[in-house]
Amino acid sequence: MYYRVDRTIPCRVGIYEGIDIRGDGGYIVGIGSVVDGNSYSIFKDRPIAQANEAVYQFLENGKLECKNLTIDEVIHEG
Repeated sequence: MYYRVDRTIPCRVGIYEGIDIRGDGGYIVGIGSVVDGNSYSIFKDRPIAQANEAVYQFLENGKLECKNLTIDEVIHEG
């Protein structure tokens, strides 16, 4: 998932199994790349969303408090 952000996001590895955060100073493997015989492709083609506070909370803390969330705080696909 990709998000547009308006603050500094550090890179983090292994938040959960298979989930890494690539922020400032990080890089990703691009679509069409092949690494160790594995080809990278688009899983879901969606527009890049603006991160909301729920996304920032997850990116910065690796968790999301689910209690008392409003609809505006849901993490939208990006």
